[in-house]
Amino acid sequence: MAKKKPVHVTPREEGWAVIREGNQRASSVHPTQKEAEKAGRQAARKDKTEFFLHNRKGEIRERDIYGSDRYRYPDIRRTVHKYTDEELRRLAEEDKLDPERAQRLRALREKE
Repeated sequence: MAKKKPVHVTPREEGWAVIREGNQRASSVHPTQKEAEKAGRQAARKDKTEFFLHNRKGEIRERDIYGSDRYRYPDIRRTVHKYTDEELRRLAEEDKLDPERAQRLRALREKE
């Protein structure tokens, strides 16, 4: 069985899109990044493939691997973009970032 294409959550004018790598059309579009992330992660888990979460600029912010590859790369889950406390607070206040996620990002940053 061929490996499924990775899942990306990217910004769109009408919200946040869940899209398979290489496709033009979105699998689904959601009003918030949090909703799109949930749908994208579910699809990636189901298909045992990679998941990429992009920021508003389209840059990859997080990457996860689901399936057997995650054991080969145990440290793959990482935050690509380092946010300042002020940025995390602002994003959480604007409802663009879940407060729990903001707290986890702060904790990850402090570990590095």
